Amino acid sequence: MTSSLAFSPEILTFPPTFIMDTSRMTFSIKNFSKKQLSYQIRRFRSSEMEEMARSEYNTSDPDQRSAMLNCLWYNSDTFQFNSLEGTIKSEGTTLLVASFTPETSVAYSSTAYFFVKETGEHIPLEIHGTGLSPEAHFDIETIAAGQVPLGAVNEYKVNLVNTGHVEVHFAIAEYEEAPLGFKFVPSSGVIPIGQQQPITVIFTASYVGNFTKAFKFNIKGAVQYQPTIHIVGRVLGPAVFVSERQLPFGNVGYGFLYEKTFQIENKSDITFDYALKLTQNGSFSQREFHITPSSGTLKGYQSETIKVGYIPMTVQKINATLLVGV
Repeated sequence: MTSSLAFSPEILTFPPTFIMDTSRMTFSIKNFSKKQLSYQIRRFRSSEMEEMARSEYNTSDPDQRSAMLNCLWYNSDTFQFNSLEGTIKSEGTTLLVASFTPETSVAYSSTAYFFVKETGEHIPLEIHGTGLSPEAHFDIETIAAGQVPLGAVNEYKVNLVNTGHVEVHFAIAEYEEAPLGFKFVPSSGVIPIGQQQPITVIFTASYVGNFTKAFKFNIKGAVQYQPTIHIVGRVLGPAVFVSERQLPFGNVGYGFLYEKTFQIENKSDITFDYALKLTQNGSFSQREFHITPSSGTLKGYQSETIKVGYIPMTVQKINATLLVGV
């Protein structure tokens, strides 16, 4: 059976279109009948399917009644028509404009059904389009932070460049900040066509050791490539120097005070706290030893003289270990 309406072109195929951009196409509808026809652009291919869609609504509810009246109309976030209904004179032709606005870089397909009131026909019109992805790249792929002192706060500059033909909406993907601290400013934004966005990377060296980090930036509408910046380096701890490896008291008299000294030196520019602790192995009492000072803070390239006092309270041989905790 020949349809009363015909489209030209028979299938609407939009050219590849960048996301958030819009392509438009004009097509014609020819009325082959000897009478004027009225049409509506609908979602379903048959009256039976339309009845099934209507039956899902509660007609006693005013809100659902209103939704039921609108449920048959063609509705798409991607494809639109400048008008969803109209009339065509006997053996006449009318023009409609269809538009395509892709949200992601994928292939889209849809079918709109032109319902003819006079004949009850549902005449299908196929619509196709492909979304093109926005494109962005960092001007460098890796930041070599090198050797960073513990506690330092360093800043690095990179540029996120819009290399496509549509504006880029970007936002850094979620990442685990601990144990090292990274911050990106700005962390999201919009880059116009042909422009670039300077991004400051703020790094707080809060953990000693080597690190290799990768941070991905999400580009709205891109489904394959997401620009990623890598950061590599090493956080250096303080350089601690202890002047003596042993404190030999030798043979000492019971009940008398004996003293030895040594130095703790900070050979770096990193301030650190220290604490001294004598290990207890059961062969002596903690009261027999006095360490002054037993804790403190050493700024860069400073030193501290530590005095260890020993008053033997029993006759015995002692071999103890003094731990320097930083």
